[in-house]
Formats: sequence, structure tokens, C-alpha cells
Amino acid sequence: AQQEMKTTRKQFLGAAIVSVLYFSWMYFKVGIRPDHLISFVFFAFLYFYNQSTRKFFFAMIPFIVYITVYDSLRSFPNYTFNTVHIQDLYLHEKQLFGVFYNGSRLTLNEYFGFHQHTVYDLISGIAYITWVPVPLGFSMYLYFTRRRNLYINMVFLFVLSNLIGFVIYYLYPAAPPWYVSTCGFEFHQNTPGIAARLSNFDNLVGLPVFETFYKGNANIFAAIPSIHAANPFTAFLASFQLKKPAVTAACDSQYVVRGDLRQPSLPDRCFCRWTYCSCRILRCTGTSPENRNKQVSETVRKAYLLKNRSACVTDTTG
Repeated sequence: AQQEMKTTRKQFLGAAIVSVLYFSWMYFKVGIRPDHLISFVFFAFLYFYNQSTRKFFFAMIPFIVYITVYDSLRSFPNYTFNTVHIQDLYLHEKQLFGVFYNGSRLTLNEYFGFHQHTVYDLISGIAYITWVPVPLGFSMYLYFTRRRNLYINMVFLFVLSNLIGFVIYYLYPAAPPWYVSTCGFEFHQNTPGIAARLSNFDNLVGLPVFETFYKGNANIFAAIPSIHAANPFTAFLASFQLKKPAVTAACDSQYVVRGDLRQPSLPDRCFCRWTYCSCRILRCTGTSPENRNKQVSETVRKAYLLKNRSACVTDTTG
């Protein structure tokens, strides 16, 4: 049976304040679109419906932050912070990864432009479109199968890798390969995003999948790094952990630090992650097992002294 949902005045007021801040930011800086309203209704439902959906809402907060930050990039174009790399990047790519064809050195996208095939278009499109659905779907699988530790680790890795990527976007604005083929080496800041060769996939499936996505692209001068490759890789790394016991072991399986999504507050869970990651780092330092275990014991002891809550639990069973 679902637990009865009781929303206190403080919780309702907090939700109202966050909602006002969100829509104010979107209205004045980003621009409100229909998908913003749909997302808001969905997450409001999760927060207010019952206790289980509220827990799921809090578990989704890292993804909400990621989506909001990504959507806000359009309000702060990276080409206003640093010079966009076009020709130099193109020449570096051709030198490092170029292939010879008919006596000329071509970049890979130029080469495959002369060697198009329906099978290649289909495989490439399916692989390319997984950059968010795969990590999101896999994280949902981890959450609903109660692998909460692995869920938290994967989501934090997902958000962290994306935030690092966003920073690099601003440090090194980079034009995508299709830009040179379409616009040459001249910088045009109002160039709209296009699906390029991915439009072949749209034609195959009969749906404007990539055309719709790239029309709403937050920043076209963000070719480096490839978050499209990084995101599925986080799910790939997390999948290896499923071969381990349900309770994630750290530091030679002698100390386990757990964060339970069902009970502690968000600061407690973040503190749990700090303690857990500290133990994982100590495991990789190359110290002897005896010294390492002493260091881990001290880390966990400090955790309890600083946070006398049930958010972190140790298990010393061997």
C-alpha cells in the first residue's frame, strides 16, 4: 500500500519558491517552451503524489540540474568567451585521423560522405541517439531494482562528466565537422544547428528525430569533448558493478559505507558520497592493506562524529 502523502506548509512553500525561481530564470534568460511546462507538471506530480514518488523525485534531482544547466547554455554562447576553433581544428583532425582517397587527404566525415550506405546510416543513427536514453534508462533500472549505491555513483559520474564537458566548451569552443562542409572556415555566430548526415537516419525511419533535436541545440560550437560518447560510457562502466554483491564493498570488502535514498536528507546523502569516495580513493593509493584499513576506519569515524545520523552505515563483516 502506498504511504499517505502529507505535505507540510514548509515543504509547499519551498516547492513554490523553487518553482518561481525556475520559471523566472527560464522566462528572462532562456525562454519558456512547451517542454518546460510538461516537465514541470511531471516533476510536480512526483513531488506531491505520494511518498514513493517523492523519493523518486529527489533521486532525479541530478538529472534535473543537468537538463537545466544544459538548457541555459544557449543564454551564454561560448563564442562570446573565447575564439571558436574552426580551421586549426579541421587541419589537426585531418593530420591525425585523415585518410587518403583519390590522391587527397580527407577527414573521416569527408571520406564517408563519398561512401554512404544505408546500413552505416542506420547503425550510426542508433548508436548516436543513445547518448542520453541509455544512461537514463540504465539509471532507472538501477533505482527500481534497489541498487541505490550504484545508482548514486553512476548519476554523480554522469553529471560530473557533463559539467566538466560544459567547462571545456567555454575554454575551447570548437566547430563540428559539418560546419566546415557547410560554412567553410568563416565564423558565423548565428548558424543554426543541422542534422548533417544524420538526416539520412531520419529519412530511413520516417521521423525527424535528429532534425528536431539539432534545431533546438543549445550550442553548435561544442564539438569537443564528445559528451555523446561520454554519457553511454558511464552506463558501460556502471554495468560492470552489477557482477559484484548487492552491497557495494569498499576497501578490501571490510568496510561498507552506504547512503540510503529512503531516509536521510540530501546533505546527508552527499556526505555519504564523500565518505564512500574517500574510501574508494584510499583503495587505489597503493598503501598496504593494514595501513589502508586504519585510514578507512579513521575516515568512517570522522563521518560519524560530524554527522550523527543514520545516513552512513558501516559493516565490518569480512
